[in-house]
Parts: sequence; C-alpha cells; structure tokens
Amino acid sequence: MTTRHYLLLGTAEPVAWTVDIASESEIIARAEVECRLSGEDLEFLAGFELIGTGKRAGSIGVHALEWSRDWMPGEKLRTALLKLGDEGRTCRAFNAADPVQVRVFLEQAEAVGLRNEARALTTSPAE
Repeated sequence: MTTRHYLLLGTAEPVAWTVDIASESEIIARAEVECRLSGEDLEFLAGFELIGTGKRAGSIGVHALEWSRDWMPGEKLRTALLKLGDEGRTCRAFNAADPVQVRVFLEQAEAVGLRNEARALTTSPAE
C-alpha cells in the first residue's frame, strides 16, 4: 500500500492556493518532471555528488559517472517537496493516514480559504 498525502500548494506572487491528494511516487514524479524541464536532478538538490567509476586511471567520461550514494528513507520525498516549493511557491504535504496531520491540513486549508475543497478531498472515497 502506498502512502497518500494531502497537498497544500501555493503559487508565487500573487499567491493562489490549491489542494490535492497524491501518492509519494506521484509527488516524486511531479518533481522529476520539473527537474527535467529546468535541467536539474533531485539527487543534486539533495546534495549528492557525481563520482567517477571508470576502471582506467584518469578516465571519468559521462558514461562512467554515478551518484555518490543511495537515497535514505523518506529523503527523496522531502527533496521532491522542496523542489515543488521552490521559486517562491509553497508545497506542504500531510500524511492522509495520520489523523493529526489530516486535522492540520484542514486547518491550514481553511486559513487560506479552501475549507470546502479540503473537506471534499478528505471525505471522498479512497482512490
């Protein structure tokens, strides 16, 4: 079973707020699309380094580069949320299975005028 998250999204100035629900993999996929468009990598944003893996001394062609490490648990999601919240935007995620986080999501959505939209998301049947 994949974890679902309620999202509170705000655009840069002037701020326009929306709410959404997405799985962890969907959130990461959205961020990866944005990275491709901007020529970035989630790994680079997370502070990974590219290291040469060539067998010959002094040979580190593009074909012989790889990221310095693997993702830690939850790190890729956190980095994706940072990417989706860059350039003056806001992207907050709330675990849909955690009643406390759902309550906070509803409170924050209400604070930006999206009470009905957020309630509709939280009461709709599971996708």
